[in-house]
Amino acid sequence: MLELIAANKRRAASVVGIFVAITLVLGTLIGLLAGSPIIGLVAAAVVAALMVVLAYSKADTVVLRVSRAAPADPDEHKRLFNIVDGLCIASGLPRPRVFVVADPAMNALATGIHPRRASIVVTTGLLERLNRVELEGVVAHQLARIRNHDTLAPTL
Repeated sequence: MLELIAANKRRAASVVGIFVAITLVLGTLIGLLAGSPIIGLVAAAVVAALMVVLAYSKADTVVLRVSRAAPADPDEHKRLFNIVDGLCIASGLPRPRVFVVADPAMNALATGIHPRRASIVVTTGLLERLNRVELEGVVAHQLARIRNHDTLAPTL
């Protein structure tokens, strides 16, 4: 299991590394066309650094906004919170933030760069159609993705 987590972290680092390398090459080429490859390289390095920092700190927020996820109301979604809390206790994970998307489609996702900053999103269609055991399976799958850092590369 630890090997899979390490592989997921390496994969995420590879994605970031490839992005930085491509940005630096493009910056150098643009600088070369403009007459100063060093200035292009430095500008590209600054842009790449800013993009990586923003991706690391805000990528999960972007995913939640794009999916139109709203924080789940603990009173309205007691069953969902009960399932998430029970599975988190059983797995030893901190409880992720829980969001709901008003959509009749049956779907769920997990996002976040670290288990302490993770979020789980479920659609209203999923909540309406699945019984407790089925919903528990979907939430357990999303928690497993968080635990194994499977959400890291797609989030970045």
